[in-house]
Amino acid sequence: LGSPAHERFFIQNQRETNSKFILLTIKSPSQYFVKNLSVSINEKFETALIEISEIVKSLNKKLIIKIHPSDQEMEITNLIKQILPSAKILKNTDIIDLIKECELLISLDGSTTIYEALIFRKPVILVLISEDDSDFASLKKDNACVFSDLLNLENDLNLILHDPVSR
Repeated sequence: LGSPAHERFFIQNQRETNSKFILLTIKSPSQYFVKNLSVSINEKFETALIEISEIVKSLNKKLIIKIHPSDQEMEITNLIKQILPSAKILKNTDIIDLIKECELLISLDGSTTIYEALIFRKPVILVLISEDDSDFASLKKDNACVFSDLLNLENDLNLILHDPVSR
């Protein structure tokens, strides 16, 4: 009974960690959808990466960026390293190990990693660059994660990082 593919989430030790890094999960705008071929969507994506990196830098936190394993992903290393040279950018790494060790997870435009982080009781912030949040209606309805934008992200991060009640 249950889902063998997800069993390891529940068997593994869900201990608290003293990690001091923020995990950012990203999936660049898919070329399979016409709306994502626009220059504005790609500019929003790059702007979001830059601003998130700058915010994490201002908070003196380590940043690990986990890129979706798809072969269609945009190259972001140079962009990020200009702002935050210490950032780690990973692609073919087990996301579960990263989630277990992170302090919190930021998901740029959503991913199933949100649900994985919630299983491990990690705080999650979802930053949408697209206008459509219908895929995440249940998260919003249940207040399962913080829906933020680039204007409020630094405040939301500070609240989660420094207020135990908000975690």
